[in-house]
Amino acid sequence: MLREMVSRCPYCGERLVVEIDSTAGFPQEFTYDCVVCCRPIEVRVRMNDKGNPVMELRSEEDTA
Repeated sequence: MLREMVSRCPYCGERLVVEIDSTAGFPQEFTYDCVVCCRPIEVRVRMNDKGNPVMELRSEEDTA
């Protein structure tokens, strides 16, 4: 089951809609390229205490 999550690009601030595959289990980590600035974004998705997915976006500078 795909679930859409919304956030902002850590580089250009553009609104991003990222599809998360909830059947793949959690936590999940993958790279997503911004549709506007084309820079790679590290996406991390985990479940919170209430069982809802929480998405964190990080730039290359954040991971260095």
